[in-house]
Parts: sequence; structure tokens; C-alpha cells
Amino acid sequence: MVLERYRNPAIRDSLARLCAGASDRIPTFLLPVVRAEPAVGGPVELSAAVVASWARYAEGIDGLGATIQIVDARRERLMSAARRQHDDPTAFIEDTELFGNLAEQESFVGP
Repeated sequence: MVLERYRNPAIRDSLARLCAGASDRIPTFLLPVVRAEPAVGGPVELSAAVVASWARYAEGIDGLGATIQIVDARRERLMSAARRQHDDPTAFIEDTELFGNLAEQESFVGP
């Protein structure tokens, strides 16, 4: 369904535009859900997938090795953390200004 949307030439929204400025939107709209779900026994898998996708995008390299232009006020910080996540899986979410204590929540990061 998502791929069909982006294949539609009538839709001019780009993935790059949707990702631009994510550090302003994800902490505001997604992270409250991430924090609330464990408290009510809810799942965090989809929220974790969104954060993981953002972290992968923030590496600045696509699946074919081409450079992705990251547009975000926190660009350098995000890219640095995203590039460290291969050796340190929670590196991206350890930025407490954006994620609070999410990196310490076992329900989100797993055992």
C-alpha cells in the first residue's frame, strides 16, 4: 500500500519531505505513544519499527550505498548516533533530549 502510494505520479509528496525535520515530530507525536503502551500492556513493536526506520534513514546512506540528504535541525547529531548503532544498538535512542530514558526501557529495547 505504501509503495503504491509513492508510485502514483499524482501524489507529489516525497519520502524525503516526510522525513525532513523528523526530530521535531517523532518526539512530539510518537514517543508519548511509545511511553504509554507498556504502562497498559500494549505492544511497542510498530513504534520501535518507526524509530528503527528513522535511525536507518539518519545514517544518510540508502540500501544501495547512495547518499541520502538528511534535512533536519539536528542532522549532525542524528547522523553521528545513527552511524554508531551498528556497534551499539541503542546509540540512536540514547539522546535523552529527544528520547528521554527510552534506551533504558527494556519493554522497548528488549532483553
